[in-house]
Parts: sequence; C-alpha cells; structure tokens
Amino acid sequence: MMILQQLSIKILTWLIIEILLNLLGLDELADYSEFIFNATRTRPLTHQS
Repeated sequence: MMILQQLSIKILTWLIIEILLNLLGLDELADYSEFIFNATRTRPLTHQS
C-alpha cells in the first residue's frame, strides 16, 4: 500500500508541474530538460562495420 501511495504522490506532483509549466508557456523548456537528462542515461546503439 505504501508503494502505491508514493507512486500516486509522484504522479500527482508531475501532473501539477506539467500543467503549471504549460500554463506559463514553459512546457518546451521542461521537455528539453528531460531530453538532456535522459540523453546522459541512455546511449543509442551504434552499428559497427
């Protein structure tokens, strides 16, 4: 039950922040920062010949 509660809080927080950023016109900035932070975690596979 505790895991479900923590997950619900994280999702609700994310949703509120997304709505606020969208209303302020800063949603693209948030998407860009997500791209930057995710780009350091995952790397595309390269095809070696």
